[in-house]
Amino acid sequence: MSSLQPFRLGRQAASASSLHLPPDPSASVAVKLEYALKKVSKQAAQYEGQMKDLESKLSENLSNFRAIDSLLSEAFSGLQRNTKRADRAVHHQVPGIHRDLQDSREVLEDLAETLPTVQAQVQDIFDVYESGRQKVRASALLTAAPHLTFENLPGKELG
Repeated sequence: MSSLQPFRLGRQAASASSLHLPPDPSASVAVKLEYALKKVSKQAAQYEGQMKDLESKLSENLSNFRAIDSLLSEAFSGLQRNTKRADRAVHHQVPGIHRDLQDSREVLEDLAETLPTVQAQVQDIFDVYESGRQKVRASALLTAAPHLTFENLPGKELG
């Protein structure tokens, strides 16, 4: 409403000057005030638009921040869970694995010590088996051909 009052005064001042009346100093001030008021109103409207744009951007950025914060919280929780699992493994499973490994080493060392003895026993068993097989073979030949003597047996070099 106040913006209309100076505008009317401005018209009166303009009409007074067209009538060649001396200018009213209050009318000139009213025109200046009206101009300043329009300028400030226009600037206020621009600022209001900028504030709405900033509010919209701020709202979007806040939403993005919350989403990122949520993702970071989930990642941090996952890291904490994995850290607890790793600590549990280090404190409980790794010592058990070391004990099992040490036991396995001791068993392997024992086996390595007894291996030559076992190999010698296997060789002795093989030699006895081969000897028995050759005797059976020679006996079968003698039974099949009684006219052969030990000297003319095939495979004499084996026994």
